Amino acid sequence: MKFKKNQTDSNTNEVVTPDAKNGGKGRWLIIIAVLIISGALSSFYALSEYTSATAALIKAADANSDRFEEIYIDAAARRTSKLRFGADMLLQSGEIVSAFSKDDRAALSDKVLPLYEGIFKKKHDVDRVNFWSPPATSFFRAHEPKVFGVDSSDSRLIVVEATKNRNDVFGLEVGINGVIALRAIVPVVDGNRFVGVIELGSELNSLLQRAAKTTGMDFAVGMDVKRSEGVKRPVDAKNDSVQGSDVFYLYSKPEVGKTLRSISFNSRSTKPQIIKSGGNTIFVSAFTIKDFTGSPSVVVATVLDLTKDFAAIFRSVLIKGVIAFLVITVIAIVAVFKFRELRDGFTRAI
Repeated sequence: MKFKKNQTDSNTNEVVTPDAKNGGKGRWLIIIAVLIISGALSSFYALSEYTSATAALIKAADANSDRFEEIYIDAAARRTSKLRFGADMLLQSGEIVSAFSKDDRAALSDKVLPLYEGIFKKKHDVDRVNFWSPPATSFFRAHEPKVFGVDSSDSRLIVVEATKNRNDVFGLEVGINGVIALRAIVPVVDGNRFVGVIELGSELNSLLQRAAKTTGMDFAVGMDVKRSEGVKRPVDAKNDSVQGSDVFYLYSKPEVGKTLRSISFNSRSTKPQIIKSGGNTIFVSAFTIKDFTGSPSVVVATVLDLTKDFAAIFRSVLIKGVIAFLVITVIAIVAVFKFRELRDGFTRAI
């Protein structure tokens, strides 16, 4: 009997009550619930942080894009004023007008080349100083003194308009081979005889490079495909990027051309665009430039590669999310079990 009693006592000590089983199961359910809630809260926090940070990054890029356009507009206005002043200065020289009127290319070269090399090109970024006979036949080119007699009536529309109407014409023009430049053209009259026109020009690239340096934005320049064909610009599949009805072919640096050839965007949209392609995140915003006729024939796309910035934000948010998860989990578990202890103590007291 004694042996049986001891056996019964031993079995009694090892018995696990239903309350103990339920208590252990309850603790695990609480921990799982805490983990789920912590995960949801930390994920929401991380997503909110990521959305806020990337939105701020895009907003900053958009602001720089707007500033890029503003800088270009201001620089173009000042450059056009310089071109007009330079054209008027040449027009006021009796010797230059006389040489042009007499078809004396040698005398014209002697007077114009020193001004072109020493003042216009060196100090004022003037790329072209041309003299044209009606309707658009080159008489003298300061950058190519030996080239003359070329009829450019089909491509130099701004010259044709100036010689036809015999008035001043200023503005942007897309010329032969796709050369885009600001132009200032004034008529030359010797006595009562219309001789031709004087043209000063400055290519667009220098103005855009200045805006790019100030804002940190890259850029690409293009035009309507039909206009590109009209000015006989050679097609280059290794360089060109066709976006809708436009073809881009001038870039702030070669890498921009490579980027644009790998993505697709709306080149005529006035809204900023975020393009994701091949693991890259690219910001693009475009604006048009009107030519001397008022037609928006040139489009400029400001471009910024945000891939590294987005990745840095993701890493930062991921770390913050993990930390938030751990903090919320620890605090929640401690709080829950502390509450259970207080509840159990209160229950026993009653």
